[in-house]
Amino acid sequence: MPDHLEGSMTARRERWRSTWPTMPHADLEQYLRRIGYQHPPVDLGSLVTAHLHAFPFVSIPHRPVESMDHAIHTACHEFSVGDCFFNSIVFRAALDRLGYTVHAALARPLPPGYEDCTLPPTHAILIAYTAGTQYLIDVGFGVDGPRVAVPLDGAMVENVASQQGWWVGDDGDGQFTLHYRHCAESRPLYTFTAEPVAPADYHAMSFYASNATDSPLSSTVVLHMLTPTGGIRFSNKTVDRRHADQLTRHTIGNTDLEDFLRTEIGIQNAAIRTQITAELRS
Repeated sequence: MPDHLEGSMTARRERWRSTWPTMPHADLEQYLRRIGYQHPPVDLGSLVTAHLHAFPFVSIPHRPVESMDHAIHTACHEFSVGDCFFNSIVFRAALDRLGYTVHAALARPLPPGYEDCTLPPTHAILIAYTAGTQYLIDVGFGVDGPRVAVPLDGAMVENVASQQGWWVGDDGDGQFTLHYRHCAESRPLYTFTAEPVAPADYHAMSFYASNATDSPLSSTVVLHMLTPTGGIRFSNKTVDRRHADQLTRHTIGNTDLEDFLRTEIGIQNAAIRTQITAELRS
């Protein structure tokens, strides 16, 4: 990245850092317990992986993130869950409290069939800096999303157990693309810039993603939970289970829904389970 762009980004990151919510020390202790640690892990990658396995992706129509402070507190103390905006807000606050240099950013999804379209930047991501390297952090994409920090220098990172890999392509002019490989298939997941954004940008895009009629998240409940070798994806009462290169699919009935949400998706908050079941039965 040219020096003048890096300097401008650093200035914006420092200017906006104070506008983002912090994670109180008591909340950090609870957060670390939730992701399975008594003390902070020593590396960024371990933190990313631990968060992803403790926090499912949960998108409920018409329920955007309204209070960032509330999201952080309930994530730490009430086992709250949420979508990419919720997870990025919580993880950014945790990284900031742990002393990492990190800022929020936005990405434009590239779903299959829309690779040549310019969609709104409705996906929340983070950019972190450690040991002189910039990393893409994504704790809210779901089963296909990166399970570790991905360097912006183009190096591929892989997860052998799930047969997945990710790398960032530099498209020039400050534009990047996250690429994804699963087994022998590769595709782009989204484009992004490393430019820091303000909390208002997250609020606006969270509202749009949850409410706009052309947003796929505004009409149905979508759930993702990672497993060591793949993950579980739920939409329209259809459950996809991926184990490495194997995929199984089945539907789930109302009588099994509560147990599925608690034991397989890992939603421990009873009020959120009630919201989801009510939405699916309406």
